[in-house]
Amino acid sequence: MTRANERAERRVAWRVHALVALVVGVLVVALFLVVDRRSSAPVADAPSPSLSGRPVVAFVGDSYSAGSEASSPDKRWTTVLSAERGWNEINVAVPGMGYDVGRPTQHYASQVARAAASKPGTVIISGGWNDVAHGVPTATIVEGLRETLAAVKKHAPEARVVVIAPIGPASSPPPELVRLRDAAAPVVRSSGATWLELDFPLTGHPEWISPDGLHPNDAGYKRLAELTNARLK
Repeated sequence: MTRANERAERRVAWRVHALVALVVGVLVVALFLVVDRRSSAPVADAPSPSLSGRPVVAFVGDSYSAGSEASSPDKRWTTVLSAERGWNEINVAVPGMGYDVGRPTQHYASQVARAAASKPGTVIISGGWNDVAHGVPTATIVEGLRETLAAVKKHAPEARVVVIAPIGPASSPPPELVRLRDAAAPVVRSSGATWLELDFPLTGHPEWISPDGLHPNDAGYKRLAELTNARLK
């Protein structure tokens, strides 16, 4: 073979290698673009846990409903009850407030107005002890109850209304609290709301009271949730 032929063969071989390298390079680039497009394509979000399909229930009340002295928010009776019933809990309760105590921005009628933004299917109202403890006359407390019921009709007219009788302390309930219970029941029933009587459930049970001597402990809140769940139809 002459040198001229050898040079010619080398040129052909080089061209073949160059062509093969080019083809391989193009294939690699194409494969990279395909993979890159797949990896950068929008990925559907995984479904996140949501309460959107559950009934919305709003709780209006005082420190008992707010869960004061509970070891954590999930131990308060409203949250325990909501978990048991599969509710989406909206808790607007404010410690120290009542049907009259807390006017004009924190009493129960005001709480109802705030809760209505969540469009609750049910509004549960619990309290009255703070009004009695502050010496508010029974007639005035009952007027506050009527105002609260009217607020529900105004702001959440489709909602079911449940009013829980005043719970009271672990000691024997004072006569004023008993009078409030007896006066409130017919007002609630005549309005079309549900009256829920728990029969002063903490009375005589100091083991359900926290060290502050006033609020339920976790066991007390659990008991309130159990009673409410059992008596709520």
